[in-house]
Amino acid sequence: MPGDIKEIVGALMLVAAGGEASCEDVHDLSFDAEERLLPFINEAFIKLLEFAYDREPRSKDPELDRKMRGELDELLARIARVADNEFRPDFSEEDGFPREWAAALENGRVPYGEVAALRRRK
Repeated sequence: MPGDIKEIVGALMLVAAGGEASCEDVHDLSFDAEERLLPFINEAFIKLLEFAYDREPRSKDPELDRKMRGELDELLARIARVADNEFRPDFSEEDGFPREWAAALENGRVPYGEVAALRRRK
């Protein structure tokens, strides 16, 4: 992952899977994100703090708990998409990649296994 965002991503995954994070746990998280990811990581940190501080109200209101977990899960998905784009290589016809793959990769439709196999053949 770009930068050092593993701790915060791990906390998001834990909460999205139904776990809990205490205020101390969240305050102890460290992260160092690249510029494109920083706004999402900062938002995740704030939302995790809100989640931790609202533990009692969430325990009494299952709908609030589902809503907060859902927001964190959506944020995790956005972070994954941005991080994935950071590592997505450029594909060009000069490199032997079909032209339509560039657009398909943008939309997430070309399996990375096919790309890896084509690269190995080169």
